[in-house]
Amino acid sequence: MLLLLLLLCPLAAPLHIVVAGGTGPLSALLLPSLSSHSVTVLCRNAFLASAPSRASGDFGHLGAPFLARNAHVALRDWDGGDLLDIVGQDWVGWQDVLGEADVLVNAVGGYTGQRLLAQRRLSEAVAAAERVRMDDIRQIVVRPSERFLPFLSPAALDIKRGTLAECSKAARTGADVTVVALGRVVEDVYRDRCEGIEDGICESDFVEMMVGLIERGESDLLSSPS
Repeated sequence: MLLLLLLLCPLAAPLHIVVAGGTGPLSALLLPSLSSHSVTVLCRNAFLASAPSRASGDFGHLGAPFLARNAHVALRDWDGGDLLDIVGQDWVGWQDVLGEADVLVNAVGGYTGQRLLAQRRLSEAVAAAERVRMDDIRQIVVRPSERFLPFLSPAALDIKRGTLAECSKAARTGADVTVVALGRVVEDVYRDRCEGIEDGICESDFVEMMVGLIERGESDLLSSPS
């Protein structure tokens, strides 16, 4: 009976997922739930990101124990949004990882010009890869919501809103793009507090939403602009 069910409902093929800026806290929540897929994380310094303990607050960090538990995750240096701040050892040619990518997640943090440069670099690389492949790469862009931005950084809001809008515009040059605008991501133990936070979401709901978008291109939990 089980064999018949498997034949009638074949397992979905594993995806190749690329996560830009995937060494931050949101990606650390998400990556373990993608264990049936192959994940490449673009980071500014793979050596520091994979060190046993965090060596610098200037760069993202997943850590050696995390990577040992998540063998489906590989790190790749890239030049991100600042060509003057290249610190990895092997960043040249990072665009090649998009040649086999099914999904690109832009988890680059912030709301500055560096984020915009990073998005433009990603959009250019996606367009080049799609021209060669003759098919589309599903893109998911994670960004702060308009309503939550003042709580993150109340100064120069018009400039920051403009930067985020330009990021979304640059991303939407692709054919299959979803923009996820988030408020605060709250620990599950404080789930009841989400309702009082602008665009707030608890950790498990965030992961469920992102997995739905990555694997199926849709999510019942998505309430942000697409």
